Amino acid sequence: MSPGTAPAQLSAFGRNLDVADARALALFGLLASTVALAVALVATKRRHGNEAARIGVRHGHRIVSVAVGGGDANGAVVDVTTMDDLARLAEQYGCLILHHDHTGTHSYMFQVDRTLYRYRIPKLAAAAS
Repeated sequence: MSPGTAPAQLSAFGRNLDVADARALALFGLLASTVALAVALVATKRRHGNEAARIGVRHGHRIVSVAVGGGDANGAVVDVTTMDDLARLAEQYGCLILHHDHTGTHSYMFQVDRTLYRYRIPKLAAAAS
């Protein structure tokens, strides 16, 4: 530094901060947020990837694995949004739930008359398992 000069500073909230320190702080914030994002993505992948295992633990007493999934092509298909909803419906109808795993996509279903009730683990979650 030459006489009469000072490092550039930023002022915010009544405080002064050297520009060099602000850059270092910004870099640290970027690295910390990148690490936090990576941790969140891994946690989400694990949570979704284990959904089939959680379903097996919670509803295994009424699930039967099958080699081929699907129902009558002329019947209706009702996709439910959660496995708990499918389990409640199956219990109401007194049905076992069939489980079909085709290339990592898990489908859980039962049929009453010509209506197939089904829950599928979303593609992202199936790819993570």
